[in-house]
Amino acid sequence: MDVRALRLALLDLVGIVRAELPALGADDWERLDRMAAQRRLQPLLHARRGADAAMPAFIADSWRTAWRIAAIEALAQRAELIELVAVLRGAGFAPLALKGAWLARHAYPEPAMRPMFDLDLLVARDEALDAYAALKRAGCVQLDPGELPLETLLDYEKHLPPLRAPRGTVIELHHRLWEPDGRMDHATPREDRAGLLARAVIDADGIAYPGGEDMLAHLAIHAAYSHRFDCGPRVLADIDMLLRAAAIDWPRWWARAEDEGWREGARLLLELVARYCPNPALDFAADTGPPPVRR
Repeated sequence: MDVRALRLALLDLVGIVRAELPALGADDWERLDRMAAQRRLQPLLHARRGADAAMPAFIADSWRTAWRIAAIEALAQRAELIELVAVLRGAGFAPLALKGAWLARHAYPEPAMRPMFDLDLLVARDEALDAYAALKRAGCVQLDPGELPLETLLDYEKHLPPLRAPRGTVIELHHRLWEPDGRMDHATPREDRAGLLARAVIDADGIAYPGGEDMLAHLAIHAAYSHRFDCGPRVLADIDMLLRAAAIDWPRWWARAEDEGWREGARLLLELVARYCPNPALDFAADTGPPPVRR
């Protein structure tokens, strides 16, 4: 099977749009499994399709192993998140945990279904250097010495160099939700930190996250514009799960997307979610713009 067909088969498995497994030979299953591993999709596939009697045993074993590893990592990452947020709050900062931290804990049925490469924490730009120093005092180690002073990175990057926390989790301390305006070939949406904090939700462990509409906007802009859809199919599952866990005021959300200039990318992304995920809680009726051109 060619690469394109394998990618489409993987999309079908991630979105469970069909009941039957794809008709693949052993070599094709191995290649598909490597694709899944590259995007850390194996635990999600284990949860959704691992019990399928028609699944090749060696693939089921691979996905089950990945699930176990992801479950252990999720426990360590959660503990690290609680500890480091406490460090930052104790030092007077108000961090927000972005994307995966909330999705894994509050949107997916099991945290292991949504492995994280790292933990993203957002603080105010004028507090980022002091917050970074507080994390270092708490035992976090900068992974890359970098070529530019940290002060300069505030103008050119959305986060400071990654840190490795004491339990081994990689931490990205963000001072922006997305790239600075002018860095990419598209305009960067304005950031309303006061509104972001006012709409934040706080869980029982005291971790603050962007509200559902802000989280959906962040996922859409990150996938469609920052990464040009080179972020893998997991974003489709992320949005599907987010919409099952958070209420969205669709007229307000689409109006914001139009006003801030990211409606077209968001519409394309959500059309893909609608195509590959079963019964997503989407509403296109409130979008006054045209749908994507189908080719």
